[in-house]
Amino acid sequence: MFPYLLLGFILVPAMEFALLIEIGSAIGGWETVGIIILTGVVGARLASLQGAKAWKRIQAALGEGRLPTTEMVDGLLIFAAGLVLLTPGFVTDFCGFFLLLPFGRALIRKWLVARFKGKVSTHMHFSAGGAAPFANSAKRTHLPDDDVIDIDARTIDPSDD
Repeated sequence: MFPYLLLGFILVPAMEFALLIEIGSAIGGWETVGIIILTGVVGARLASLQGAKAWKRIQAALGEGRLPTTEMVDGLLIFAAGLVLLTPGFVTDFCGFFLLLPFGRALIRKWLVARFKGKVSTHMHFSAGGAAPFANSAKRTHLPDDDVIDIDARTIDPSDD
């Protein structure tokens, strides 16, 4: 993994620098700076809107009683898109806008699922007397209705201090 990160931290800035020089010499330096600022502002706004929609989809999935796995991955990809869109450069802007498109996220999500399939395991634990948090989950935990939890409690009056 380290060689890929090292390559990314060397190759991407070099490509960005070369593109900035080429585009700047073709259309002008200030115009290039203007495009970089414009894509950053537009990208941040789009990422914010997409992030809000992703958050609503996460809440809707939880309300339906299902794990919001796809929605969570989309949220992370939108966050990554926002980060790279705020990074000056044309390569990062292209990657960021690609991640903001639903089909772009779907492609990356499909790749991520294939890459990490079988490497991640999840476990859910339920406390006694509690119900399963996801009603539609394949494996449900049913507890008898007569379970009783004894609690010793005392009331603390804040004015006694």
